[in-house]
Amino acid sequence: METIADRKGVALAWLRACLAVDEERLLELTHEDCAFFLIGDLPGSGWKTREEWLAGWRDVVPVLPRPLEITVGAVTAEGDRVAVEAETRGTTADGKTYNNQYHFFFRVQDGKVREFKEYFDTLHVFDTFAIETVRGAGGGRQSNLREIAETYTRA
Repeated sequence: METIADRKGVALAWLRACLAVDEERLLELTHEDCAFFLIGDLPGSGWKTREEWLAGWRDVVPVLPRPLEITVGAVTAEGDRVAVEAETRGTTADGKTYNNQYHFFFRVQDGKVREFKEYFDTLHVFDTFAIETVRGAGGGRQSNLREIAETYTRA
């Protein structure tokens, strides 16, 4: 039986594989039907299939700072859900500081990521990286919600 600790371990292993640019390990840890969501209005934002997300990841990896440090903060889990707070720090090849803050949401089932949501400062990304995935025509904002518990309205 998969425990909360197991699910946290999968989420953190997945993040380490991203940082290490270990595509083989990412594929091992990601269900083929995984749904990916990236916040914002950037061309790479919105809901993606695993293959669409991987294509965007491959586009971004070459321009990321080297070295790039990711500091993981709180890791919280309940059921199949894992939430991770994190921060990156590094300097790009053209001397820009990349220091973004993240909230990652994972759904982990049977040792694999089934859903991944990435929340980050999109303006910082836009200001830092001049690549098509960031600077091209955006597809419009999509909702991150796949489940709705309640709706509130301010009159």
